[in-house]
Amino acid sequence: MEYKIVFVVDNLSIPRCIKRINAFVEAGFQVKVYGYDRGKNLNNQLPQEIQPTILGIMTDGKDYISRLLTIRKDIERVVDENKDKNTVFYSFGFVASLFFSFSKVPFIYEISDIRYGSYKRLSPLIGLFKAIDKRTVEKSLATVMTSGGFKDFLGVDKNDILLIPNKINPVLANYERTKVEIKTEQIRFAFVGSVRYHSVIRFAEVIGKCYPQHHFSFYGSGPKETKELCEALTRKYVNIDFNGPFRNPEDLPSIYANTDVVISSYDVNTLNERIAEPNKLYESIFFCRPIVVSKDTYLARQVENYQCGFSIDASSEDTIREFIEKISKGEIEYYSKSELNISVNELIDSTSQIIDFIRNVKI
Repeated sequence: MEYKIVFVVDNLSIPRCIKRINAFVEAGFQVKVYGYDRGKNLNNQLPQEIQPTILGIMTDGKDYISRLLTIRKDIERVVDENKDKNTVFYSFGFVASLFFSFSKVPFIYEISDIRYGSYKRLSPLIGLFKAIDKRTVEKSLATVMTSGGFKDFLGVDKNDILLIPNKINPVLANYERTKVEIKTEQIRFAFVGSVRYHSVIRFAEVIGKCYPQHHFSFYGSGPKETKELCEALTRKYVNIDFNGPFRNPEDLPSIYANTDVVISSYDVNTLNERIAEPNKLYESIFFCRPIVVSKDTYLARQVENYQCGFSIDASSEDTIREFIEKISKGEIEYYSKSELNISVNELIDSTSQIIDFIRNVKI
């Protein structure tokens, strides 16, 4: 049976969500989209034929009780407006999915972050949130997880858990991949994404202060605090630049063409960063640029599995300098060649597993 898919998106500009919606549209499903406008990165648009229903403008803030009540009311509205028995709801958010779990409608729950594991102040409550999350997974028609680390953390093992990492946009499938060739003494390091990790800023500052022969580029925006720190570094050091927001996937080829090594050594003082599998892993492999990640994380395990880069302790200037002193052009080119040997089919995002599940499930 061909079901109608109703998406509820907590941020309508996230490329991963747009890729997912596009896949269902291209597969011929009837699709309806509800979501929140967070006013960020609005270059990432939905297909022209899909006009989303804006549930409201959602901003970061501390009025969490009011936000919970708003989301609960919005989910009630979405369910009420789509009472067709052939409808499957697809939810990207922890809170929205929680309310779907009480609504007695079939829903898919996609987990791309353990948000309650991103804040130190919530550490005493992680056990409670984990129990809530496990209940939502149990109530879902299926749960999509973008990292095997989430499955390990939640301790769930069901046939309807679909592990689908956030990989490369299919529009880049025909891109001609090339390995790194470093012809000068300069190594071009880069961070690509939302700049919110102090360990990455620390890495850039070490490059600026201690290694004038190398270069560090930031691509992307981020919270005001870390953005200002990045901009300050560009004023202080001539070998650091901050390029601001970019279009994904349109700008990725040019960004990686000007990069030798990708820095993704995220802070590891919170749970989410230790168990997540960010899309930078697959971007770096696809563009044949070795990646640097923080050790003792799920991401470090994947880097070792793919033989695509380095895991380091990025918690201090001394450990970063120790890494930079040891890294060689030969190592970079070795890992780049190893990445080139990984099949494109292993790296391109696919929603076929979810689509096949929905087409075969009986509600």
